[in-house]
Amino acid sequence: MPRSRSKKPKAKRAATNHLAVADAIGLELTQSITRVLEAPGQRLVGASALASRIDFSRVLICRILNALKCDEPLEAMQRLPGPESLRTFVDEMRRLGVASTRVKAALTAIERFDDLIRKRFRTRAALNAAISSHAPSMLKRLELGARQRVFAGMRELRGGEADAWLSTTMVVPSRDDPSKLTSLVLQGFIGLRQLRSDLSVYFDFVPVNESGAAKQTVDDLPVGPAGLSEFCTNPPAKLEIEEVAGRKIYRLASTQIGKDVVCDMLSFMRIPGSLPRFAKSAGRRTGPFALIKAPVKTLHFDVLIADGLVDDSVPELFVFSPGPRNCTNVNDRIDDLDRVTVPERVEVMRAEASTFEVAAVPNYRRLVERMASDAGHDLTAMRVHRVSIAYPPFGYEFVSTFRLRSAP
Repeated sequence: MPRSRSKKPKAKRAATNHLAVADAIGLELTQSITRVLEAPGQRLVGASALASRIDFSRVLICRILNALKCDEPLEAMQRLPGPESLRTFVDEMRRLGVASTRVKAALTAIERFDDLIRKRFRTRAALNAAISSHAPSMLKRLELGARQRVFAGMRELRGGEADAWLSTTMVVPSRDDPSKLTSLVLQGFIGLRQLRSDLSVYFDFVPVNESGAAKQTVDDLPVGPAGLSEFCTNPPAKLEIEEVAGRKIYRLASTQIGKDVVCDMLSFMRIPGSLPRFAKSAGRRTGPFALIKAPVKTLHFDVLIADGLVDDSVPELFVFSPGPRNCTNVNDRIDDLDRVTVPERVEVMRAEASTFEVAAVPNYRRLVERMASDAGHDLTAMRVHRVSIAYPPFGYEFVSTFRLRSAP
């Protein structure tokens, strides 16, 4: 009879093997470079002192020293400079008198590091992507660097940028219908700059129901940016508001450009009957989405929920890459095809005064107090679900979900 084989998929076995090889090389690399730095006469030398003695960048020395503090070889490998820089560093250390055996061991490890990149992954970026799944901190570092590069390119292509995109939804019982919930939605750009006069900067809004379809026409929505000027840190944007294919479009009216031409572009709306009071079925998730129409440095995404509306399940963040449908349904398995993994999670917070002191949105506490006053509810009695993401990928859809309580 043929020998039994593991049922692990070949692709997964190959990926596991690559990680094992990388881990072994990372361990050899960190240990050998550590021995170079711990050679007689070099122990306890800091980055500045060492940079004054060798012809090598102080910034790269700091990177090397910080990488060697990591407990995991793969994380150290992700943080270390590339092979060529490491070779130059070790050669400079040899000129300081480090023993040739230690230098040779380090150069051998660096050569294996170089082979790992070229022969197994082709580029350093591909290696970093492959090993990033080893630990959440590595994935977060990889994604942050990638998002910053996307931001830099997209702000030129889209013709605008902002310090932050604010998306806050407050969910409270309906005043008129005990079987429904009302949503108050505050959203918009903080610190918006237009970089190109030939491209328009805008955002839009349409409420959706639990199936991901448009819930009602814009004519049903009390909508408007009026009355928000006092909460703006920067001059309030001049807006052109229009209806296009069932959507309310907020377009920046000004086409002025320059480093000092900065504005806040906010809107506030109240949506009666946005959700049913109780879950339609057990386990079903719902929640607002954030879809950013210009590159931003920070996404501040809050859901404030009145007491007693949701069950005890953990809120979950869903992130989707651009797909054929406008609004993704988190309960539809077909939309899982477009779901992407991110290191960020929904943080559950108490509605204390300090919770609403947010650096990215200087007047945030006053804004949410205004929302709570409009809703007729006590802000401090609400539950806060918060998502904060640095350099959110442009075009991605972020959905902060929760589960409503079942009917008694």
